[in-house]
Amino acid sequence: MDLENFHSFLDHYEKLRERTLRVARCIPPKKIDWACKEGMFTLGDILRHIAAIERFMYAENAQFKPSRYAGHGKDLADHAAAVMEFVTSTHKESMEIFRRLTAEELTS
Repeated sequence: MDLENFHSFLDHYEKLRERTLRVARCIPPKKIDWACKEGMFTLGDILRHIAAIERFMYAENAQFKPSRYAGHGKDLADHAAAVMEFVTSTHKESMEIFRRLTAEELTS
């Protein structure tokens, strides 16, 4: 993939992430630990998982580094505001990494 197409993809990806964030912002803070069934991911788990996978697996692998994904637990962010900050900050870090990739790295 050439850089122009890759950067177009990243622009599209940013729009997708913004849609995810719009939905996430609708979660009442007191429901962040709600799960549809015992033993299932909570809403906070889902958001932490999305953020952690993007940053600690995809962004690391894009740099030819091993995954650092260690889970989606509350140790990453333990309440609604912290979850949203985690999602936002890890996405920003990921996008900075993706935008730094060179054409050579994209074709390796």
